[in-house]
Amino acid sequence: MIGVVLAAGHGRRLGGPKALVLFEGAPLVLAHTARLFEAGCRDVVVVVRAEVAPGLVLPGRARVALSSASDQGGSLSVGLREIATADEEPVVISLVDVLPARVATLCALVAALDGGAEAATPRRLGVSGHPVVARARVLRAYRSESVAPPRLCDVLDALGPARVRVSVEDGAVTSELDCPADAQRVLGHGVVFADASETSPPGESIGRSSRTPC
Repeated sequence: MIGVVLAAGHGRRLGGPKALVLFEGAPLVLAHTARLFEAGCRDVVVVVRAEVAPGLVLPGRARVALSSASDQGGSLSVGLREIATADEEPVVISLVDVLPARVATLCALVAALDGGAEAATPRRLGVSGHPVVARARVLRAYRSESVAPPRLCDVLDALGPARVRVSVEDGAVTSELDCPADAQRVLGHGVVFADASETSPPGESIGRSSRTPC
């Protein structure tokens, strides 16, 4: 299993890049990265804008990929070109638009693929959320440099019943961070950004778990 953290947005409505929003003492982008390793990803690519990359110290085998794309599909394409995968391998696409999903949530999505699905997304209280877990073959279009990358929602919709929605109780999957009011609701306080030149991996409380990875 591999992970791609999409964190290349400007965060204009929020007042700064979502990648650098402080969450439990660490930049949100690093919290997402650590959670993917905690769930058992063998490799993680973190897609950010050039201005966020300086000083970004990533945990484990994670690597940075720089994107100037104006859309999510373009950034996903940048990230997926960084890692070779077999067609069957699960790919976890984690967005800094929401808080990191629980390990149990990630495992439930992977289990849906083990049950025969091509892709799985979480749903909480009837509302769809993130992250997305999909077989690598579902995402082939993003590896092409000659074709404009499609919207991820369109790729998932085209799968029909091969895309499974998994009901979870994890509030993180729908914890959208789009504006300062969202931060107050989701984080319980105003937005605080980390210094882009002084970011380091999150502490043990985020990066370590007693549970078995997926």
